[in-house]
Amino acid sequence: WLLADWALFTKKGVREHFDIILYVDAPFDVRADRIQQRLSKLPQPITREVGLLESIEASQIKDFTISPDFAQIVIDNADYNHPRIVRY
Repeated sequence: WLLADWALFTKKGVREHFDIILYVDAPFDVRADRIQQRLSKLPQPITREVGLLESIEASQIKDFTISPDFAQIVIDNADYNHPRIVRY
């Protein structure tokens, strides 16, 4: 098993070395809410800059071609407690 960030797969020739690629998907607003919940539970809560996550998301999608199209297995993780496989 090797866990890799999606950006690694954009490097030329890296994707071919993996037998199976698993893509865990969740809508942006769900992921942003989870991050905000984690930040608020820190000993010294952190507030994030409005729009920060949106700009990071847009940049990653554009720069790294993040897409479930390259994965053999896609998991919908919108409901954190009940993920479901949507493609195998």
